[in-house]
Amino acid sequence: MTKTLEHRRGQRMAAAMWVRLSSSGAELGMGSIANASISGAFLETALQLPVNANITLEAISSAGVAHEGLRIAARVARVETRGLGVEWHVMATPALLALLTAPPPSVAEPEETLGSSEPGAKHAHMYDSGRNS
Repeated sequence: MTKTLEHRRGQRMAAAMWVRLSSSGAELGMGSIANASISGAFLETALQLPVNANITLEAISSAGVAHEGLRIAARVARVETRGLGVEWHVMATPALLALLTAPPPSVAEPEETLGSSEPGAKHAHMYDSGRNS
């Protein structure tokens, strides 16, 4: 039996982000990032793409929070029955990795713990994608 060599450059962390996959502007389907590192991720999806295919992952939601405009370029590094191992074209920044691996918000989280009593404060986004709104 042959062992598969891991070429990951960072520690793998659990993730839960839904993404839309596309290639050359054409939408291919949906998937869920199961884990991520600074160099790539494992994407649970029914899609079977060829190794080395260039794809773009467009974030839809993570930890119950909708994301808009976050796109990550990657290539398919391996294909498995339950999904795809992908490698980022550019290493993930600490801020991006934190967003990808954010835990779900606590259901019973009181607003006072967030330092604000304003309605909706608990839904404030901590990640700035650099876009001007």
